Amino acid sequence: MNLIKEGNIPEAVNLLDGSQNFNDTIRQAWTTQFKNWGVEKITRIVPDAGKFRVDWTGKNGSDTKWISVIKKEGQLWKIGEIATGP
Repeated sequence: MNLIKEGNIPEAVNLLDGSQNFNDTIRQAWTTQFKNWGVEKITRIVPDAGKFRVDWTGKNGSDTKWISVIKKEGQLWKIGEIATGP
């Protein structure tokens, strides 16, 4: 979320797992989605239901997403899923 807040959208998209059918169309859709979130301040990150609950405020008010992570080769972690609920 910090990458999105800082406007580093391409790097945020690169953190998505993308191991299944991750083509340029999907990459562009996530780029647009991240831009539209308008994250300005992350207010809380807590483990919740096997994922991380991330709360923030932004240009569209406040929002919450549940994010799961996947450990890849070595110490690399990627975002496996972003959801609106647990």
